[in-house]
Amino acid sequence: MDSKALILTLAMVARSSFAYPLHATEEQLITAAVSPVLSQLSDRFNTTIFYGLRSPNAAISLAKGRESRYSERQVDSNALVPMGSVTKSFTAAAVAQLIERGVITSWDEPAHIHVDPVLQRLNGTTMLQLWGGDTTIERVTLRQLVTMRAGLNDYDDNAMQEFTYSHPDQDITPMDYLHTVNKTFMYAPGTGGAYSSIGFELLGFVLVHHTTGRTSEWKDYDQLSVIPASLRSQFAHTTFPTGGPCSSYDSVIHQYHTAYDKAKGGLVFEDLIDDSCLNGWTFGSIAASALDVASFYYHLLRPGSAIVSSATQAVLTQMQPLTTGWSVGLQYGYGLMSEGEFFRVSKGNASGAAALIGHGGEDWGSGSPMPGYNPELDFGIAVALGSSSGMNCSIGDDLGLLDRGDVSANLQAQTVISCELYKATLSAIAPLKGVSVPELDCEQKTRHYHVTCVDNPPSESVASKSMVVDKSRVSAGSLQLALARLRRP
Repeated sequence: MDSKALILTLAMVARSSFAYPLHATEEQLITAAVSPVLSQLSDRFNTTIFYGLRSPNAAISLAKGRESRYSERQVDSNALVPMGSVTKSFTAAAVAQLIERGVITSWDEPAHIHVDPVLQRLNGTTMLQLWGGDTTIERVTLRQLVTMRAGLNDYDDNAMQEFTYSHPDQDITPMDYLHTVNKTFMYAPGTGGAYSSIGFELLGFVLVHHTTGRTSEWKDYDQLSVIPASLRSQFAHTTFPTGGPCSSYDSVIHQYHTAYDKAKGGLVFEDLIDDSCLNGWTFGSIAASALDVASFYYHLLRPGSAIVSSATQAVLTQMQPLTTGWSVGLQYGYGLMSEGEFFRVSKGNASGAAALIGHGGEDWGSGSPMPGYNPELDFGIAVALGSSSGMNCSIGDDLGLLDRGDVSANLQAQTVISCELYKATLSAIAPLKGVSVPELDCEQKTRHYHVTCVDNPPSESVASKSMVVDKSRVSAGSLQLALARLRRP
């Protein structure tokens, strides 16, 4: 929706809120504020959106959109959404628990001490051998792995994506990632920061070593074991696939990936439900409901956490800026990032009541861009999408663009949707807490790639259509770069 329509929607929500009796619950007020915005954003971008919130007085699970392009049924709000790097927060917390229990003495222990026993048993190698005898790898500590400061290269996302598409019946295993990653160092361990998922794959082997039997496989590590028994009932809609297509897991959603088709000279939306759902193991395998993810960050980071101690919370949330690669300046902690700074504000300060600590996660066709915990207002939130971009082939016309056929605005879906729903949430919760919140500026400046839809008969879903690019007005390379950015982190 345009800004005027959104303001009108929120004004109507505000008026309708006053219609509630004085005993209206926090859950009712938040739901009233969020639901109409959720519906309009789903229609605007023609995608499925999931919303979850956990606070002391509310547990909200909402969704808008169809189960798939072949179905008219509305999606279940408790459906499982692959959310990629959200997994990193679970992995970091699990290692932190080992340190709290004294199983591991310190974050500053060399990682290879804990990884090598598993690698030798399962792969016949050590970290030193995998890194071609470069002893630098033996200086890498657990702290450097979990804070992205080890100097390790990341995996080749494009290569892994192409393999997944061309071999949908095969999984890329943790060993595959370790064998194929570039083994040079971006900088000496501890002297910089760069986003790399490989460190979290190595932490997975640390967890296998200390939590499973001596004859176990990497698949035997229970990634949900980080959740204490007292909270397990709140995580009935969370799983960590260990292989096979997403269609083999109950309740996992259809995921639509936006790709550039060279043969057609345009963009296509591809359903990944029959592709591998492993997605990187301990750096990216989670598939969960939005409410479950909101609940995780709420219980992990609020005072009195049942997952880690307050002292560990203080460690996990120590942030440093990354210095190298695509994410320079990103404030990164221990499997956590400072997300409030991603929001633009028209008035106020995003580091105050709009602050958010969590970890964004994207798979190739779904994700949750900015889930986390708001420490000032004491709530966890997650917004997830069932596609890597919007899929509205008439969005240019809907927005009244000069080039009515241009659908480039779909590429802003993740950011706009997350921001607008966070904004609606703040507008509902802040008055209950008696605090003021900044005014978020959610509309993004769209770079127009002059992408248009083709072959759009009314009997078929927009999500199944391809879009073509006017090559005389934009380079395919710049468009590929824009699509790659949809997959980070």
